[in-house]
Amino acid sequence: MISAENGENCFVAKVNFQKIISEFERLGIKIKKHNILDNNLSICIEIWAKPGSKKEKISLGEDGRVNIQIRSRPVDGAANKSLVKLISKNLGIAASQIEIDKGGKSRQKQVVLNYFFTEAKSVDYYMKKLFKFFS
Repeated sequence: MISAENGENCFVAKVNFQKIISEFERLGIKIKKHNILDNNLSICIEIWAKPGSKKEKISLGEDGRVNIQIRSRPVDGAANKSLVKLISKNLGIAASQIEIDKGGKSRQKQVVLNYFFTEAKSVDYYMKKLFKFFS
């Protein structure tokens, strides 16, 4: 915490974005692109979605693409909503911070994960979630 000019306390994070990017690479997840803006990080990854599966499962393909099996069928966007919800739940990112950039009506998708850092959600918090998600 540091003191702001108006006397209020505010959070200023010294975020090591490379730490998260390196963890993605170490786990074998291929990053299509990333963007750093202010104190936020956006990472775009490829996902292969399999809707209508008997159970929900997340795995990593040999090509660095994330494979996600979801129960919902691709009717009226239900599968995409379930996909975002599953990612959100497992990575600790709010569903509103996850965007399907390409492939909204396809099994092959590009998903953007928008990381916003706060005192409660630091780099270490996201790193633990990421490791747990893909181990």
